[in-house]
Amino acid sequence: MNVLFFITRIITFFGSSLRCFWEFVVCRIFKLPIEDIRCFKISEMCSHIEHEITEKAGQSFLLCALPFALNFCLGSCFLAYSSYYVFYAGVVNFNSVFFLIIGISLYSNLFPSVENALSLKDNIYSGEGKNLFVKIILAPFTALMLFGAYLEKYSLSVLASIAAAIAFPFITDPILYVISRIMMELKS
Repeated sequence: MNVLFFITRIITFFGSSLRCFWEFVVCRIFKLPIEDIRCFKISEMCSHIEHEITEKAGQSFLLCALPFALNFCLGSCFLAYSSYYVFYAGVVNFNSVFFLIIGISLYSNLFPSVENALSLKDNIYSGEGKNLFVKIILAPFTALMLFGAYLEKYSLSVLASIAAAIAFPFITDPILYVISRIMMELKS
């Protein structure tokens, strides 16, 4: 196991433990046997729940998508407040820095383990009789999960999360401007 990976999971403990919780919830929904529930262990499964390999595409998809979506939404909420204050307005106080760290922590723990990402790919694309439309629709999501899993494996997800936090207000500002203009036009 990479020591840097373990250190980044400890530093981003809030996002790591929350992702473990989401994975635990999905395992309980599908009644997947769990082998090790500890979040912080010195192995390649640090900040992931060790469970039996999923055998169905729906299980694999939800095991990858639910923690991703929930951590992304929560991280975006924290970054909407904090990154605007810190990087856009230049206001640095305890609350904004604290929420920025939590937002980065959540963004750093979006992606599944490499095993879960490969299981998703195998369950969707292997075997005959699989729906071609589903394969095409899920191709970008599957590629994103695989790419993100390898980013996380080599601890690059933390750097990507910091970059996303810095870019967040500058990316969302034009969108918010258009929405506010539309709202003002609708009111007039």
